Amino acid sequence: GGSSLYSYLKRAKTELGFHFSKEATAMREDIFNEMDVDKNGQIDKEELEVMWQRFDEAYSKLMCELKMENHLDRKTFMDIVNTFDSVEYGGNNDGLINSKEFSAMLLHITNELDLKLDNVNSLSKE
Repeated sequence: GGSSLYSYLKRAKTELGFHFSKEATAMREDIFNEMDVDKNGQIDKEELEVMWQRFDEAYSKLMCELKMENHLDRKTFMDIVNTFDSVEYGGNNDGLINSKEFSAMLLHITNELDLKLDNVNSLSKE
């Protein structure tokens, strides 16, 4: 269900090094497969909208619970998507998100977003 993303984000935000554990890797695969509705190994434009809605819901709830400011709006989210799809950041620049790019996005959202709030702007340098 939708709660798996929430519990993943919560643990990634609160448990140091969680992202790199086997458990986290398995959870990420499950979440990715849930969001990859047509099961083609990619998250396409339509699936991306649903993905954003689920992230928005889960992340807003979490930030509220942790009493932290929520810096993840739709534009920031889509910037992150484009950044990690880019070749410069290890993606393949196809406008779709594969599981490797998804993993990189999640790491960024759970680790970097609160630390350096301007880094998404510096990431997406043209």
